Amino acid sequence: QSLTYSPSLLSLSHGVRTQPPRATFSSPLPLARPLQNHQKARLVVLRESEAAGAEAATADPEMSRMEAAEQKAKSEVYHVVETMMKSDSSSMRPAPLGELPPTLFTDHQSALLNEPVYKSVMYRRLEACKSEEELQQLEAVDEILLTWKKEQRDSVNKEKLEIIIGCALAGPEMLDDVLNQMRDTRGLDDGMIDYIDDVIAQAKEKEPLNPQGVGSKGQGGEPLLVRMLTVMKDRLVAEIRTRDKPYVRLLAALLRMPHRDEREEFLAGTVRAKEEAMEFAAFILDGIQYMEQHRADWLVDERVEKMKQIVSEVEMYHTRLAHTEEEFEAAHEEEKQQ
Repeated sequence: QSLTYSPSLLSLSHGVRTQPPRATFSSPLPLARPLQNHQKARLVVLRESEAAGAEAATADPEMSRMEAAEQKAKSEVYHVVETMMKSDSSSMRPAPLGELPPTLFTDHQSALLNEPVYKSVMYRRLEACKSEEELQQLEAVDEILLTWKKEQRDSVNKEKLEIIIGCALAGPEMLDDVLNQMRDTRGLDDGMIDYIDDVIAQAKEKEPLNPQGVGSKGQGGEPLLVRMLTVMKDRLVAEIRTRDKPYVRLLAALLRMPHRDEREEFLAGTVRAKEEAMEFAAFILDGIQYMEQHRADWLVDERVEKMKQIVSEVEMYHTRLAHTEEEFEAAHEEEKQQ
């Protein structure tokens, strides 16, 4: 399962405006995990999933603006489900594999892939079942849709992974740019991490050989592809877990600034308290330690040295803030005594 660099360009549909390089796998990646067969149990627990989704939606201040779009998506999912419910289970697929309209799934792809909407509709439909036969029909519908939805997500995640690896091979700055864009558009999620886990498991099983018949192994006997994907997965997990934290954006902005005076001016305009400066310095130090421990041979990353320079500047800035605060407090105390 070798990895080759391709100069082809791809613009993601979720809003990446640049056209980064793309790495391609030499063989198609199969579905990673078999679907669970206990569909009835899955449908029953949709109540809890829907409740969790509703709670998360309530916390989002923009949900009120999205209610109309959500209702439209629910109507689309309901239309697909009811169309399938009227068909025989053996022909419950779009033509030519079945007797359903050939574009039934693709015409409503966005709604079907909206997991909270899908779970809500399926739960409501489950409650409406009036017989064992109807329940079994709904289970069959759910299983077919789950299979199709997984295929779509795997295809999208494969494209994203190829783009990310292509940018990583092109250089750390391009990798930062594409990850920032994907993070801002919510193009990175736990489903992407699950997909990489599946690819890593496949690569470990196959352990490809080079033309000389020697295993393409890295340190510790792991295939080079496995090491590369593991490092990339760790980076993506960090991006997902910290995407709403201000220090990530602050550090990314400082890394793009070539001159010290420019960085100092930026710090003065964004970090106002000594406690915040101290926390930011600790954040950068944690990042340096992580990157040095997980440095990959195939990814030359010059940012570590620049991060060391930046953390030194932040610490000096923290010292200046502390002195300024001490002088202010001393002056205030003197004024009170007078």
